[in-house]
Amino acid sequence: MAAKPLVIILLLLSTFGCNQPFDPKGPVDQQMVVFAVFSTDRDVQYVTVDMSYMPSGFDPLTYTSDNALNDVFVTLKDSRNMYQLRDTALARLDTSRYKSPLRLYALYPFTVRQGQTYQLVVQSRSMGVASATVVVPGKALLDSTYSARYILIEPFSHFPEEKIRFPSRLSSSAKGYLARLTITYDVLKGTEWVQESVELPIATADTAAYSLEHPIYPQIAPNLSAGVLDVTYRNGFLINTIKNLILAKYADNRMVFKWIVFTLIQLDQNLFNYYSVVHDYRDPRTVRLDRPMYSEINGGIGFVGACTVDSLVFLLPTNFSGNR
Repeated sequence: MAAKPLVIILLLLSTFGCNQPFDPKGPVDQQMVVFAVFSTDRDVQYVTVDMSYMPSGFDPLTYTSDNALNDVFVTLKDSRNMYQLRDTALARLDTSRYKSPLRLYALYPFTVRQGQTYQLVVQSRSMGVASATVVVPGKALLDSTYSARYILIEPFSHFPEEKIRFPSRLSSSAKGYLARLTITYDVLKGTEWVQESVELPIATADTAAYSLEHPIYPQIAPNLSAGVLDVTYRNGFLINTIKNLILAKYADNRMVFKWIVFTLIQLDQNLFNYYSVVHDYRDPRTVRLDRPMYSEINGGIGFVGACTVDSLVFLLPTNFSGNR
């Protein structure tokens, strides 16, 4: 008989509990959202400052209001100076979601220095103060082998399997890196010469040697082996890239190949960690729908990172294969 009152009490408790509505999104936590990537290859630096939001439904892409904060004062400090960023606006390349211009805070002309530490401070009358510190990676040491220089200048005079090597060394402050090899050319379109560039793959997913159907390009990688690198390409990809341009893509156009550039991009700790959190979590076997968040902002969310860009340029001769 004692079990019946207990059942009744449990039923009453469950009834009262069902009256409380369940909201899986939870309350809106208003925070300042700051994003910036400082780079040594440009003379203007941008910072975005927004406010967090909650869409009415469960699809964040349906939210189209501009959440940029307009009451902020943004400064960038190094060991000797403090610089004020100016409020500016840029046209969006994609207006399918947001129609208004992109509101930014810009510092121009200004190029961050390799190996320098910077502190970004954002002061808002409505949201308080947010800050972050970033260390720009130092200069990388780039080189190419003796044979690589001759292959780049005369690729059709060498075998496809020959290696194009770039022995290099990263800065000790670099957490990750990305290598790229690009060839730049001018192509005559109508009456106008247009400059374009194409990146060379480092491998292929096809069984055919040096195929460009399913190319594999270098990805961001961690700084291992004390920063010592030996980035290697195969001449077959350079040959087939040139053939694809002169025989397929621009078979009827005049072309002049100008130079080949080996570029090494070094990522600081903040930028590399942010990239790793966003990309390394893509597990095709997981049933989780959420994604972890990486933030290095004090007093807000978002991230401030930096990268250093170094390059080797190989000028091509006027009689380079493919010029016409």
